[in-house]
Order: sequence, then C-alpha cells, then structure tokens
Amino acid sequence: MLPLIDEFAPRRWPILTIALIAICIAVFAYEQTLPADGTAGSRQAFECTWGMIPSEVVHGADPTVATVNAAHPQAPLTCEGLNQRHSRYLTLITSIFLHATWWHLLGNMLVLWVFGGNIEDRVGRVRFLPFFLACGAVAALVQAWSQGSSTAVVVGASGAIAGLVGAYLVLFPRVGIWTLMFFVIPMKVPAWVWAAIFVLIQFVDVSGGSAGVATMAHLAGVAVGAASIRLVARGRPDYEHVPRTFRFSAAA
Repeated sequence: MLPLIDEFAPRRWPILTIALIAICIAVFAYEQTLPADGTAGSRQAFECTWGMIPSEVVHGADPTVATVNAAHPQAPLTCEGLNQRHSRYLTLITSIFLHATWWHLLGNMLVLWVFGGNIEDRVGRVRFLPFFLACGAVAALVQAWSQGSSTAVVVGASGAIAGLVGAYLVLFPRVGIWTLMFFVIPMKVPAWVWAAIFVLIQFVDVSGGSAGVATMAHLAGVAVGAASIRLVARGRPDYEHVPRTFRFSAAA
C-alpha cells in the first residue's frame, strides 16, 4: 500500500515539509560519504551516536553493555566504544532524521510528502514543525518503553510521519488518497480507509513479532497525532480544498 498523492492541493507551497524531506535526504547522503568499517568516524559510529537506543532512553547509558547497530547491520554489530552519547532524550529527536537504507528513506519521504502539505497548511508553519517533532519524540519514547531492554539502534522518521497520518485522519477523513494497492493497482481511497489499513498492518506486525519494524512507534504516532491535532489547529481557520489538476486513472 504505497500512497502517491492526495486529492487536494494545499493552498501554499509546503515549505517546511519540503525542508524536512531535504534534511533527511542530506543527512542520509552525508552518511554515505562515511566509511562503513565500524571505526570512530564511521557510518556506524554516526548512527550509534545520533540514533535512539531504547535501553539508554529508559535506564540511562551503560558503557558496559554493547549496543547492536541494527540500523546498519553490514558494519560490525555493536556500538560499544562508538556511541559518543549526548542527552539520552535528545536522540528521540535526532533519530527522526536518520534512515537505514535508501528504500527506508524514500518510503518515509513519500508518505511525508503526501500527508505533510495539507497538515502544514492547516495548522500553519509556526505550529507544524513543533507538532511534527513532538509526534516523533513521543512515538520514539513509546517505542523505547515498549522494549526497554533492547540495545538495538532505532532510526527513522516513521513515528513522526505516523503522527501526520493521525492528524490527516481527523482533519481530512474523506479526502481521497491515490494509492498503489499491492504496489501495482492505482486506486483512490478515503483518508480514513488508508489510515485504518495502516493501523491494521501495525497490529498484524505486532502480533506477528515483526523484526526490524518500530510498530509501537507507528501506533503511538497515529494516536498522538489524532489526539492532539484539534488543539494544535485551534484558532486556525478551515479552508475549502482546491482539487489538484493532476488525476490518476485506475483504468490507465
């Protein structure tokens, strides 16, 4: 289920959404310039330093415990001696801007583009960035508490983006989302259906014990985004949607 574009265009160019995408791409591109040899100054060390490690967030750093760098498994497996740690809570934010692979990055950026523009337009640019970061931080914190003994590095913007999905569900539940179902069939589905399928997938992943997927962060992101968006958007005028001139044809 791959979202392509929503049915209505935001009134203003989504500058912050584009900026967030650009930052994530720039950070990932910078990582690719680093050696992948597991030494200080390597790609692995970068991820170990700025990624979120659940056990450190919950219990504090323990230098005697080797932390697994699951975000970059082709490098040596532990962060021991490489994680130049900052505040354990700072990584709840910095981990948002790190991604494990190109596919991880591109998938997240596509969903951010689809759902970010109209949310940014609706709540305003001043409120959008704190809302996005808060959703990501809460999602990461829930993920950390759900696996408090884990020493695996967690990276990615998906928790924050899930917050946008929850917000979109509340503000624009009937707006159509053009989606590639099963990655091949273009279909327009209401936002509430898209969000419902997304949440269902997360529950399936949780029950199936899906490895390497921060399902609790996704669920927490949707929940906090949906629960808080009315408060965040309070005082902001609603607006009439402007249909996009571009349309997909399911028959094409």
